Amino acid sequence: MKRLIYFALSILLIMIFPACGKKTQAPVEQETVSVVTEGIEAAPHWTNEEGIICVLFAYGFNTPEFYAEATEKLGSIYGVDSEGGLLYFLQYPDDLKSRINNLYSMLDGKKIRGLIVLGAPEGTHYVLARFQDAYEGGRPFPVFSLFPQDNVLGQESTCDFVLEYETSVEEESVSEEITQEIDENAESVVIKAVAAMADLKGPLANDSNLHQYVQNMVGETLVQRYTDRETGIQSSNHFVMERK
Repeated sequence: MKRLIYFALSILLIMIFPACGKKTQAPVEQETVSVVTEGIEAAPHWTNEEGIICVLFAYGFNTPEFYAEATEKLGSIYGVDSEGGLLYFLQYPDDLKSRINNLYSMLDGKKIRGLIVLGAPEGTHYVLARFQDAYEGGRPFPVFSLFPQDNVLGQESTCDFVLEYETSVEEESVSEEITQEIDENAESVVIKAVAAMADLKGPLANDSNLHQYVQNMVGETLVQRYTDRETGIQSSNHFVMERK
């Protein structure tokens, strides 16, 4: 009788433990493989072999806090030029010795894939025009100007597009440079602008698709064409968005 009981218990244990093992091992192994694969696919390796994207942090974007946080996030995604990555960061006025004209000499000789100017100071369009002159009047690389304080017409003529906040009549009448207040979406717009430029192979066409391109880049916040208050004429590459 004892032998019969031991035999029955042995069969029961053999049936139970393999079944438990299958239930605990298979899901863990499958989940781990899935997570690792997704991580690799979602993280392309960006290098500066095809050139660098320069991001200039000026008025409203050059505070130590914003600069540190934005460059850390962008650098973790795209890498920095000094380490073989895609991005080259400049902070105005410190890195340019308080002279925007020095931007030309700092970029001259580098293989530039694109330039994003944040809060462009007065006179920036003159520097951008020098790059155009060196390329017989055409833009040698894409230039995005976000929330500039430079001359509007000068910015429009030297950039792929200009994007700024909607302004009141009183704000437009102020000609001097002021401390620009950026909104809660500013960092997100900057990151999206870098992502958009990273996919470009050259300057954008100034055509009917440009408005939608900028809207897609910004996301949910409505983007509209800038309209001159005096003439009622809409700009082809100058856009405004609501401040939040």
